Amino acid sequence: MRHLIIAICSAAVASTAAAQEGRHEHSGPPPQRLGRLSFPTSCRPAAQPVFERGVALLHSFWYEEASVSFRESVGADSNCALGYWGVAMSALHPLWTPPGAAEARDASAAAERAVELSSPGSRERDYAEAIATYYRHYATADHKTGLLAYERAMAGVAERHPKDDEARIFHALALIANGQNDGDTSFARQRRAGTILEPLFARRPDHPGLAHYLIHAYDSPALASRGVKAAGRYAAIAPSVPHAQHMPSHI
Repeated sequence: MRHLIIAICSAAVASTAAAQEGRHEHSGPPPQRLGRLSFPTSCRPAAQPVFERGVALLHSFWYEEASVSFRESVGADSNCALGYWGVAMSALHPLWTPPGAAEARDASAAAERAVELSSPGSRERDYAEAIATYYRHYATADHKTGLLAYERAMAGVAERHPKDDEARIFHALALIANGQNDGDTSFARQRRAGTILEPLFARRPDHPGLAHYLIHAYDSPALASRGVKAAGRYAAIAPSVPHAQHMPSHI
């Protein structure tokens, strides 16, 4: 029994470490209980459910499975601009490591395809241009420069589409990502992200990204008390996602 307990504890520690570093190598059928969200697109009806599943996975940082879902949405509708946006987004791990050279090339091509397929001036074009902006800067500068450009682009998307909660949520994530890099001990970007996310979380308590990103926004001793509610909810919102089971430990 003692050896069994030691083995279980060792496996749990290894699993938590892998989740923290973003190495989600899981086999078996894709997860199903991912939380609830709505992300309208102009894609064919057959592509919409699998696209929204990809967005839910994206919000829980299960990037590999998200990419599979977004590629399925493009398979269902080859003109689904936001499906290509999702493929490009799946390669951007804003709180972890930047994409490798080959991954970035593929993602950049997907982003530019999303730009080509979306109508000028449309909400979908704005999303496509935002992620394309990251890869254009990443190709000529670095990950940090690309993230700053992406943050500015998503701020514009949120401003132009004030009723689009997803735009505000992705903007908040960009703020958190750059807050990790800017060395600001007042956590100004993280606090701003929290200001964006808190009222949305109150209104949409089953959204996976809202709980997840609030935990990351408040992932410091100075702010941790603000993240208790989100930490208490996230695992129940997306119980099929290992990262959701891990995240409450941050708070």
